[in-house]
Amino acid sequence: MLAVQINDYKNPGRSIMHGDNNLKNIEIAVTTLVSVLSQFSTSPELSKNAYLLELSNAIPNFKPVYKSYQSFQQALDASWIKLNSLSLLQKKILIDSIEKAEINSNITQTTEQREIFRTICASIHVPILVN
Repeated sequence: MLAVQINDYKNPGRSIMHGDNNLKNIEIAVTTLVSVLSQFSTSPELSKNAYLLELSNAIPNFKPVYKSYQSFQQALDASWIKLNSLSLLQKKILIDSIEKAEINSNITQTTEQREIFRTICASIHVPILVN
């Protein structure tokens, strides 16, 4: 997250740029994101399955390779550029899928999950909408 903020500060003209990439092209980065989120769940296995189900509904032929990470910061650092290269529509699909998974899993969200979700939205330049 800090690397994203520093890059935004150094290159303000490029900080809110959305790319034209799609979720299918960056499956590894998407799977890394989901893996990290589910690690902080009160029920990691149920959470992982909910995320993967929602993403497989959103991404045709999605073939995730799930793994656990010792350091979520390092795991996500490699993914931010790819995630930020998504088109605005693809970012919306990603965020919507994550939110649907969290709602449909009926698992109480941890503070860590909510903070990581906020970090995700900030890092890929997607505002969090409050209802």
